[in-house]
Amino acid sequence: MSVGEILERDENRPAYVRFERRAVTDSERTLSEGHHVAKDEDYALITPPYSKDVVVKKVAAWFVSVEKNVRAGRIPQKHLDLWKESYSRWQNGQEPPVDGTPIKDWSSISPAQCKNLLNAGCRSVEDLAQANDEAMRRLGMGANELKNKAKAWLQAAKDHGPLTMQIASLEKQNEQLKGTIDSLQDQIKRFEIRMDAQSEEAGSQPSTENTINEREILDNAVKRDAFFDTPTKSPVERYHETEELPVYDEKDRARDLAGMYFQKFGKKPHHLMKEATILKKLQE
Repeated sequence: MSVGEILERDENRPAYVRFERRAVTDSERTLSEGHHVAKDEDYALITPPYSKDVVVKKVAAWFVSVEKNVRAGRIPQKHLDLWKESYSRWQNGQEPPVDGTPIKDWSSISPAQCKNLLNAGCRSVEDLAQANDEAMRRLGMGANELKNKAKAWLQAAKDHGPLTMQIASLEKQNEQLKGTIDSLQDQIKRFEIRMDAQSEEAGSQPSTENTINEREILDNAVKRDAFFDTPTKSPVERYHETEELPVYDEKDRARDLAGMYFQKFGKKPHHLMKEATILKKLQE
């Protein structure tokens, strides 16, 4: 049986190809040197799907033949790409790729069933789902059930695949948003800590505009009595009657209001409190 016949037996599934390095006689050097000389040669061991048939070919010549069949349309390009990747991995000491989901990684079957499938040439779930009559005979009892299970599993994976990817994408976005929220909350917390520290610092340092003692309150009261038309009326009473602020030095007015606020409430007004607000509170 030719390589072309083996490769064309089932174009839907690629043939399983293994590679070996063998020592072969180097005829030219053996003749020229008068003793046996060997050289290494790479070989492809080709097994079609669901079969035990094996054809051995030198790798270089075999790839030339396969490329011709690809150009002629007898072999899919994807099969040639798979075999070239397998050869490259074999040269680097790596496991060859499997076209589909490896049977040995399929959790829906028992170890005994896995071994039986591999012996029948089914190396992937896709191989099993497309098993031909020859493979079904080799699998024996339960072959139809396994084939239907493989088809159902692949269909479920196909149906759920986009949804799974969408869920994974949403989960990733959710993690990113969570990270952003955590970062913003951390920034807000640090800002609040700074504001509390500034407030405590401002509260511990006396304000030159609002700090006042009892002697200053009395002195300001005497000065204000001389300023207003009716000495007995305080600036608060004056403001209540006329709704006009007394016209005098702004700093003195602030100190005077602060003194009256201290007399009424036993504490100085906040340094950010406006004069109108202080007067309103004094009238309450």
